[in-house]
Amino acid sequence: MREQVIDLIRQSGLTRVAAQIEGYVKDSIRLIPEKTNEENLKIGVTKIGGHPDLPPEIQWPSWNNIPQSFIAQLRLADFIDFDFADQLPQNGWLYFFYDAEQSVIGIDPKDRGGWSVHYFDGNESVLARREFPTNLPVHSQFNACHVKRLAEPTIPSSDSIYIEQLELTHEERELYWALYDQVHELHRKRNGALHRILGYPDPVQGDVHYECQLAFNGLDVGEAKSYTDPIAAKLNPARKEWQLLLQIDSDQQAGMMWGDVGSIYFSMQSRDLEQKRFEQAWFTYQCS
Repeated sequence: MREQVIDLIRQSGLTRVAAQIEGYVKDSIRLIPEKTNEENLKIGVTKIGGHPDLPPEIQWPSWNNIPQSFIAQLRLADFIDFDFADQLPQNGWLYFFYDAEQSVIGIDPKDRGGWSVHYFDGNESVLARREFPTNLPVHSQFNACHVKRLAEPTIPSSDSIYIEQLELTHEERELYWALYDQVHELHRKRNGALHRILGYPDPVQGDVHYECQLAFNGLDVGEAKSYTDPIAAKLNPARKEWQLLLQIDSDQQAGMMWGDVGSIYFSMQSRDLEQKRFEQAWFTYQCS
């Protein structure tokens, strides 16, 4: 698919900036879900939804005294052949949880704690399938899905800092929107639900990583004045440091619906990802 994306860029009419856009292409790992009987899944395999296979030392996280919903677990050894930039640890597991009532959307600094990302780099033999807490809402108990993994190239959204820095003319911006839609359509043809690891996020609204950068650094993105705050201007260049860790779309297979057919995003700053500081991951929720 990378060759298809490069061809689309070269045929887009964006002659002045085509080389830069080609340089922006990032590989992601696409997750194609298939609902399954969880009893048929071995302990520790990569999956979306279902029950987490946790070591004893990881407690089920909560938010406002309600258990968080379990989103996904990633067995990192499954992705070695797809992580072309060597961004992920080669061993261990990542576990993702989120506020069961979806009251947290990651735009307020006070939202921290409404999601959890846990990393375990121990022996697989200690993992055990954890039952849902009795007070976890039924609507937040998701279907177990086996996942197929595919390499998938991505390009930045028109709201990203990468495209902003190209200083596109009005005509070029329209051409880029058309290009982005074409690449997006290639992705959708594989599967309607856009779950991915790494690469660029697929935003439903504005730039995911601008929201991360501002909220992570203390600005409430829900307030319009935050965008004109002098601090925002100082923070803006560093949104390049953010990296998508996991994107989970609304998905009938998993029984997940984020607002009005939205998506949720877990992202990290590159330096934290390199140091495996997964507790520093920030969360964003967008829907139409």
